[in-house]
Amino acid sequence: MGGATAMAVTGLALQNNVNGAINRFDEDRFDLLLLIGDPGNRAFMPEAPWRAIAVPTLVVTGTYDNGQDIDASRMQYEFADGTTIAETPNHYLFIEGMDHYMGGLICRSDVEGEPRPRSKSDACDDESGRRF
Repeated sequence: MGGATAMAVTGLALQNNVNGAINRFDEDRFDLLLLIGDPGNRAFMPEAPWRAIAVPTLVVTGTYDNGQDIDASRMQYEFADGTTIAETPNHYLFIEGMDHYMGGLICRSDVEGEPRPRSKSDACDDESGRRF
């Protein structure tokens, strides 16, 4: 939920449909937003929520960027009343083969269990052939 937090501190107000709570921060220290992963492809988020951010935004995502998900049958964020689409510059970079961990740039050899499916990158293959 790092993307949701980053969007909240740059001005996005999201409402929890279960308890009605509105998540927002009163911050003015940030001049731009860089999202590694598109929060809008998560089942619990509204479509393209970054469009409502009032600072210039770059979203970097790719083919296998599924990120974290939660059980959206119970909770889903919605735009809070009064939310408008911002007229700030927004850019969207889609990289073929990239996943939520930058296509294999983040390797976790200390994590037990079955490795997550990765992009076509071989960057995280170790001598056992296991991907992290």
